[in-house]
Amino acid sequence: MNDNDFMEQLATYLNTHLNLPLPVQLSFLTDEPSIALFPVPGGRTTTSYWDTTKEMDFKWELMVQEKSAEDTAAIMWAIYGELSKEELMITSSNGSYEFNQMNLDQPELEGEKDEMTVWSLSGAANLTI
Repeated sequence: MNDNDFMEQLATYLNTHLNLPLPVQLSFLTDEPSIALFPVPGGRTTTSYWDTTKEMDFKWELMVQEKSAEDTAAIMWAIYGELSKEELMITSSNGSYEFNQMNLDQPELEGEKDEMTVWSLSGAANLTI
């Protein structure tokens, strides 16, 4: 699964479809205002097929960190709203997966870090690889 470009496509999708004040980056939070997207452990294969393809839940987390509590909440809820859409489709650029659906947890207020408000959103994308 080394050539799987789901995380890159998810970041590109959010950066293209939303007018966010900060870009979604494939990273962890830094000491600056940022939107960080990263994979997390716990994904699992849900179905295996005879032709060696499989469906799997690919887990990820997104964190938003901004100085203004209102801006941070607005960014997070805009992202949540976009990823909650029934017609959501995040297409691979290299054919490494087929997107089936997105399962989201509710956004969570994590608190404050370095005088910035932090929110997090966890999800799992069901992909056929």
